[in-house]
Parts: sequence; C-alpha cells; structure tokens
Amino acid sequence: MYAKTCHAATPIRARPRVALGLAVSRECRCSVTGIVGIYSDPRHVILYTSNGEARQEFSIVLTARSVSGQPTPSSESSEVRWVPEAELRGYTMDRSMRIRIEDFLSRNGSPVIT
Repeated sequence: MYAKTCHAATPIRARPRVALGLAVSRECRCSVTGIVGIYSDPRHVILYTSNGEARQEFSIVLTARSVSGQPTPSSESSEVRWVPEAELRGYTMDRSMRIRIEDFLSRNGSPVIT
C-alpha cells in the first residue's frame, strides 16, 4: 500500500452516477487493488447551520497502486506524496487515521466495517 498523503487519506468527490472506482482513478491517478474497510463514528456528526441538516460522515479506505503522473497538492492538501508501506507507522496522525493504517497493516483478509 502507498498512501497518497502523509495522513493516508484523500477525499474523493464522486460525481452523480459515477462508480467509486472510476472516481478514485480520476482523482488519484491510481488503480484500486482492494478495500481495507468502511469506517463511521456516530459521535462525529456535522451540523450544517445553513439548513439545519445533520450528517454522519463515513470513510471508505481502499488500497491502490499509482498508474501515472505525480502527486499534486490541491486546495484540500498542503503536501501530497506516495509513502512506502514500511514508513507508514513513522508518521504522526489522528487516532482515527492510525486505526485505518493499522487495519491495513494487519492484513486480516476481510474488510473492516465499523
């Protein structure tokens, strides 16, 4: 696994009626090779004050391989790079990201669903 950022997370904005794999390929210039898991936290709810709507976030964590181009920062990132698997544990990151990385590194064979 290589992580696209030092926090191993890249928000993917799938367009309506576009398959997730195609959205990932377009955004990350990579080929999806597997799924680590689907993560949610019922304590993490986002309230939109403009309309009072509340949403619970979830993340789908995939494994992938680079197929072209160079990682490039966007308005959502200050630094972007591919990180070799052996270096992943050396990065400082949020607890929720650490759990996802450890789930990948444990390679238990089944996707995690929380």
